[in-house]
Amino acid sequence: MAAFADRIEAGRALAGRLERYRGTGAQILGMARGGVMVGLGAADMLGLPLRALVVRKLGAPHNPELAIGAVSETGQLWVDRGLVLATGATEPYLQSEIARQVEEARRREAEYAAASPNTSLAGATCIVADDGIATGASALVGVRSARDLGAAQVVLATPVASPQAVSALRPEVEEMVVLATPDPFVAVGLYYTNFEQTTDEEVIRALREANSRAKAEP
Repeated sequence: MAAFADRIEAGRALAGRLERYRGTGAQILGMARGGVMVGLGAADMLGLPLRALVVRKLGAPHNPELAIGAVSETGQLWVDRGLVLATGATEPYLQSEIARQVEEARRREAEYAAASPNTSLAGATCIVADDGIATGASALVGVRSARDLGAAQVVLATPVASPQAVSALRPEVEEMVVLATPDPFVAVGLYYTNFEQTTDEEVIRALREANSRAKAEP
């Protein structure tokens, strides 16, 4: 089932569909952490700057791996009220989880900032890159966060996404670039040979590498 060797190869494949943004002043926002590696592959091919966009899922009570919503460094929030009810998450629990994840998102954003461009995103075209989209909750928060940061045009780019997520997200962006939309969609990791978790150290190295190359572009 694997279609991509790893996230960087997937980003390079995406670059072929994003060629028209070369030299336009567009910026790539990699959804940390895995989306930053996809962004690195695309940034290397296109000579575009890369920064991280931190989106955190809101974990269900007693099952933190089950996302009942998502929140970002900008405070952008989306909550699945159906899952909140189904998992028994109380309002105090939800507010505590939101505050905890916003704090963590901002901590990571500050950690990544030194390796990111310090240019404003106001009026810019931003390419939001993720390593895969299953439900679309995190991507929705990522796209809206890009607008919070001032983006005038948002392109959502991912190697693989469920057809349902594509339909839900397309109205949110000016353009959506997806290489594969398998149906039925199983899990993002199955479409990669190597889908190991990305570390903070790898994110910082990727940002430095991409932005060093972008500065060298004529």
